Amino acid sequence: MSITRSASGLANEYLFFRVDKVVYVEGGTTTRISDVLRGNYDVHSDDVRFWSMVLRVYLPSKRCKFKAVGSKSILKQIVSELQRSNAKQSIVCMDRDFDSFTNSLIQLPYVIYTMGYSWENDLWQPECVKEVFVFNCPGCPVEIDANAEIDTWFRQLKRDLRWYVYADFFFFLRGHSFQGLRGKSNRLITTGSNGCPNINTVQLRNDFMASRPVVGTKNRSVASVDLKTLLDCYGHFLDKIVYRYLTHLLKVRCSRKGTYAVEVIHSAAVQCLSTLLAKGTLRDLNQHYSRQFERI
Repeated sequence: MSITRSASGLANEYLFFRVDKVVYVEGGTTTRISDVLRGNYDVHSDDVRFWSMVLRVYLPSKRCKFKAVGSKSILKQIVSELQRSNAKQSIVCMDRDFDSFTNSLIQLPYVIYTMGYSWENDLWQPECVKEVFVFNCPGCPVEIDANAEIDTWFRQLKRDLRWYVYADFFFFLRGHSFQGLRGKSNRLITTGSNGCPNINTVQLRNDFMASRPVVGTKNRSVASVDLKTLLDCYGHFLDKIVYRYLTHLLKVRCSRKGTYAVEVIHSAAVQCLSTLLAKGTLRDLNQHYSRQFERI
């Protein structure tokens, strides 16, 4: 019988795994809370990789068991189960999404949110991209310094996406999904003459104008909301275009042939972010997670 089937089982699950904390995250293949309570979960996912790094930085003395249990909706149901069972040795880590703008954040000490829309937004800081570039480039970092180029590309990305991040929130408030950012990303990413990936802003605008009559123009305005473009952009899209840019940069500046698997780039990025956080380099992100984990 699964130890999680009863309230006491959930509360004592950490004893069963001989750990200090049981950590629930998104990802994996589970689709129902009943499956999770029967003991079904995954131990491998992008979310596990990211959150295990974060906990190593901010709870280094704690031994943790990670469970990838599916969607955010399942995580919210797990929070309810944890409240009912008074399980004090559990942590639930999830993407913030737009919750902070709709007063939907769960205010419990063991519920941890990303600072940005998702873990991808927290991961793909310009500083982290620079570190991943150096990590993968076989050349001398003094001779091949791409920092200025990376900063320029990110500034352009922010300009191109700013209006459409607000458009995404506009659709969200009306119960719709802005397929401009949330649809297939390939149609929204163009390449310049040198192969550098850029945003197809014409296509994005066409997508918005074509869908706007469906959602209407009433209800809450988004003009007063302070959205941060790269922080609040749909994380999967940001991940895809940054990956494309980084692999392009390695090919052009470092003469790297072939392709880089997404998993390889993600692993390098998580390791680089861990180093940056440990050094206190990323002040805002560091302060966010320090405040989150000081409650535990």
